[in-house]
Amino acid sequence: MYIEEIGIIRAKESTLLTFTDYERLVNMISYKDLYAELIRLNLGYQELPYSKIKSNISSNFSKNIIFVYKEIISLIKNEEIKKALLYEADFFNLKLIFKSKFYNDKRFLDGLIDLGFIGKSNIINFIEKDILPFINEKNFDLSYIFVIIKNFNHDLSPFDFDIFLDRILMKFRLNLTKNNDFLKDLCKKSIDFLNINLFLNNSSTYLDFGYISKEEFSNMKIYNYEEKLNIFKKYDYEKIANILFNDKKIDFLNFELEKEKILLNISKQSIFFNFSIEPIICYLIKKLSEIKTIHRILSIKAFLGNSIEKESKIIQIYK
Repeated sequence: MYIEEIGIIRAKESTLLTFTDYERLVNMISYKDLYAELIRLNLGYQELPYSKIKSNISSNFSKNIIFVYKEIISLIKNEEIKKALLYEADFFNLKLIFKSKFYNDKRFLDGLIDLGFIGKSNIINFIEKDILPFINEKNFDLSYIFVIIKNFNHDLSPFDFDIFLDRILMKFRLNLTKNNDFLKDLCKKSIDFLNINLFLNNSSTYLDFGYISKEEFSNMKIYNYEEKLNIFKKYDYEKIANILFNDKKIDFLNFELEKEKILLNISKQSIFFNFSIEPIICYLIKKLSEIKTIHRILSIKAFLGNSIEKESKIIQIYK
């Protein structure tokens, strides 16, 4: 039972930005004004000289993501679900390490995050001293992943390695959701979204256990628009199909926003749960969306100038 934790989550939910709040941020003239307002609202941004704001936008984004994950993990009692969240951070780091080796470019390592089940010290020892951490879990041997990185050859691309890790993570998560239809639905939709990205990258490999089958994705390569649309409609992804297949040029921002909107709509179900883990996961979805939206608006103002039309488009998912 999560009685005390749900009370904390309900209080945190009341501090999330509303559509009106986003409109006010969008209508601010400059990124400097916006940045000052983010500090005032206590949204994870620190005082900086104006000259350093742009160069710190990405690092602020990463810090805010890490902070909310740590916050959520501290509230979760189920150790396996904690691991499922921590593995996501671990695999993010492992993907960066592999890219660093593949491209022989240490700049990828600047993105390593201090969060995960494996632990940053183990990762640093592996990078600097070639020491393989022994982390043998009952579901899979994480040490084996480090062996793959250590003995890699250029036949395995970073794209293939990412798919390999995503498959492990999603299989682990799906096993955890056997008795929870809400979490299972979230997991299967996440697999669908990963597979859609693979389809758009002309991959011949897809992850198992999403709503859209691997066979359906494979066949879509020869399907016309109507046939693709029918598959997506079957799983309530009609809007995604229209974004991806209706125009010659795909609007990837619209695609990302529609995926977020689907997850936000699911997270609205949190009001029906009072003593279980669902509201905690829903808050994570909402808070991650808030962090991404603020990052998008700030980035547009800082690097593209004040584009009210583009920024207004971003916040429509909260209407």
